[in-house]
Amino acid sequence: MKRRLIFSLLFLLTFIAGFYLAGRCMLTTADRDAKQFRATIKDLRQRIYGRNYDHYKGIDLERKALLAAYDPATSKGSITLTTSSIWSKGDPCLRLCGDGALDSVIGDQTRLITTLGHERTKEIFQQFLTSGILNYSEGVIDLKKDLVRPASIGLVDDAAFVGIRIFAPELEVDKSVTIYAPDVEVRNYPDIIENQIFISLEKTMLNLVPAGDADWSTGR
Repeated sequence: MKRRLIFSLLFLLTFIAGFYLAGRCMLTTADRDAKQFRATIKDLRQRIYGRNYDHYKGIDLERKALLAAYDPATSKGSITLTTSSIWSKGDPCLRLCGDGALDSVIGDQTRLITTLGHERTKEIFQQFLTSGILNYSEGVIDLKKDLVRPASIGLVDDAAFVGIRIFAPELEVDKSVTIYAPDVEVRNYPDIIENQIFISLEKTMLNLVPAGDADWSTGR
């Protein structure tokens, strides 16, 4: 009787141990799969999709040489940052021209803020052209968002639309991107690379404005 009881207890303990180990194994596998899934989503959201390859280091030599030779000083190109909201008047616009002139355009009034040096102007144009923003697509952004949505999303109803336009006719570039409340977008979806790039370019433009400017210093 005792022997049978001992065998029964051993069998029960073995069954419990096996069940416990199987459960631990399932949890470990599920945790590993979840981590791999998150890593895959992050990788997809960090990729830039589109036909423009100027942001890749391995672009063809001809295109690379064309980009390197591009001189905004002899171009009709410009980079424009625009904000539009119910509070703004005339959609304030910050415009960097190829000759280095940084203008504030509000309504029909244009004011020269400062003039950048040739090398600094060329550096900024190169930064924008090779940032990857030329491939920005709302459709791609929506697909990236649909992969995984956060548990909660920050919403605003009185923010501004912020637009960036990159115009370089010699390179056949004329790209406009507009995002509503980009700072909120990057908080909601911090791993979507297009949002990161946009915020970085917006800051680059705002940081060109000298401190204390009447129209733009508060926009930093």
